[in-house]
Amino acid sequence: MVNFTLLIAIFGASTGIVSFGWNIYKYLKDGTINVQVRGTVSMFTYPFGRVGEPHYSIEVVNKGKIPVYISSAGIRFKNSDKVMHFLNLESIHNKHFPVKLDFHESETFMVQELKILQREIKDLGLIPDYIFVKDSTGKSYKFRKLDILK
Repeated sequence: MVNFTLLIAIFGASTGIVSFGWNIYKYLKDGTINVQVRGTVSMFTYPFGRVGEPHYSIEVVNKGKIPVYISSAGIRFKNSDKVMHFLNLESIHNKHFPVKLDFHESETFMVQELKILQREIKDLGLIPDYIFVKDSTGKSYKFRKLDILK
């Protein structure tokens, strides 16, 4: 005689183990933080063909499936004495840190008045090292293509 209670218990335990394994797999696959940082030079355009001064903008995109909180963004410079200098950036949407980025959401930070920045960099003898963005866990994401700032 088959004990139905035992069969139901075995079936419930096996589906529970399969479900637990599936949840671990999904967490390991989708639960990682993935942030992409890009830097570009662009200009504001105005009506009647007016074009503004060039500015350097940094776009941060959340490529992961969990929200990310950006706590700071900036450009790191160094000089010949290996002294580090930082320029903190502001959000173009006037958001204050920390900035929350949901799945595939982006935020843009920028340095206005690129010509003034380039002149100051030359006067101080600074060499642009990289753009950085830090999340709320302290992890730093970097973008090293800074040819326009040189």
